[in-house]
Amino acid sequence: MKKGSKNGSGEILGLVGLFLVIALVLIFGFGSWGTIDAGHRGVVLSWGAVTGEVKGEGFYTKTPWIETVKEMNCQIQKEQVQTDCASKDLQTIRAVVALNLSLVPTNCATVYQKVGVSYLDTLVAPAMQEGIKAVTARYTAEELVSKRELVREDISKLLAEKLNPIGIRIEALNIV
Repeated sequence: MKKGSKNGSGEILGLVGLFLVIALVLIFGFGSWGTIDAGHRGVVLSWGAVTGEVKGEGFYTKTPWIETVKEMNCQIQKEQVQTDCASKDLQTIRAVVALNLSLVPTNCATVYQKVGVSYLDTLVAPAMQEGIKAVTARYTAEELVSKRELVREDISKLLAEKLNPIGIRIEALNIV
């Protein structure tokens, strides 16, 4: 009987060892891949530092526990702001402007590193506020109505000059 009990403990140790091996294989297996949704890019971080590598849509592989992948949305997004500003003739103007923009896929890592995923609130909304106020100050209240298309183009151009170098592309601007 003693001989049988040794085999029983050996079997238990073997099963525990097998369980640990299977657990490690599953952890490494499921932790070493993922998918990026359509219209997004994955910024690769190694030990929390941005590597500069950007994963495209679909399946990707990574080193478990060392690398993580953060998704950034590159689809066209809408940011809308309302602002009170002054015209050239010091009339108070309330403007609502909607901006369609997208993140340049090749610049995702830089935007993530410098700003993070909240770039709309951190960069775009303040740039819109500033751009709207700067452009409306060039026109009288009457010109803001009669030259609406020119005002829209001026705001769009000013925002493009500010945001394009960062990696944010202006798709369309509408004065609501």
